[in-house]
Amino acid sequence: MGSQPDELERSIAQKREDISSRITVVRQRVREDAANLRSSAENQASDVKTKVQGNLNLGNQVESHPLAALTGALGLGIALGAASEGSGDGSKGKPSSHPSDSSSGVMGGLLASLISPTTNVVRDELQGLVSDAFSSFRSNTGIKSDRTV
Repeated sequence: MGSQPDELERSIAQKREDISSRITVVRQRVREDAANLRSSAENQASDVKTKVQGNLNLGNQVESHPLAALTGALGLGIALGAASEGSGDGSKGKPSSHPSDSSSGVMGGLLASLISPTTNVVRDELQGLVSDAFSSFRSNTGIKSDRTV
């Protein structure tokens, strides 16, 4: 009967060792998995960051899509020209005789006063972008130009 408690103690001690070694193995696997997940997440975040930065870089977009950039610049130039020049019916700066036109004249004046200061800045920026796009296009295609833009 004295050996039965000793056997139980040895059995319990053996099970504790087994459980302890299994816990150690599981901890190591969890550490490795966590490190792998972290590395994978960092790599994916870096890839996304690189792609986003590339997409936000206007120069890359102009180089990748020069025709679309030129078309967009032309459309924006037309819109800015139309906004800054009035309606083009010869009534620019003249008071309206039609009663319902007085509010549009005030709104037009307010709009012009808001747009006017930014028009030159936007125009200069667009001219620079178009010039850069043409320069890039010429350098990529090997076209030489005698005049400077």
